[in-house]
Amino acid sequence: MEDFLSVLESCLKGNMSRAEVRSNMDYYRDYFRTEQAKGRSYEEICAELGDPRMIARNIIDNSSSANAGGNGSGKGYFAQDGDYYVDSDNHAEEAGDFMYESAKKVMKKGVKIMTFITIAILALGFLAVFGACYIVFALLKMLFGLFF
Repeated sequence: MEDFLSVLESCLKGNMSRAEVRSNMDYYRDYFRTEQAKGRSYEEICAELGDPRMIARNIIDNSSSANAGGNGSGKGYFAQDGDYYVDSDNHAEEAGDFMYESAKKVMKKGVKIMTFITIAILALGFLAVFGACYIVFALLKMLFGLFF
């Protein structure tokens, strides 16, 4: 029970008021006690509830202090232990996977930009060569106009 609750509490702290953290933690402690009194195991209760980081994200998104200007912007955040990233759609990913996907997006943009720059340089080079040839031809025509 303490693993689940400590992860939940660490994710809530700093993202909402202390009173809201306390209230939510009391609710989940009572829920664990009630369900264990019914004979359910810790593992069963955790499996039913799911990832405490996801629960924290939902609580933060729906809290009054977060909606009043706290960290409930809906943007992703790293849990205090840094193992998971939770995005605005409440999809939890391992931090490494998130960083890898972010790097892939940046690389795709970089490739597009480099392709554009390469095409622009080639076009300018073509125009420079074409322009130089045109100028040389025009000069030759002016100097030796009778021969052309």
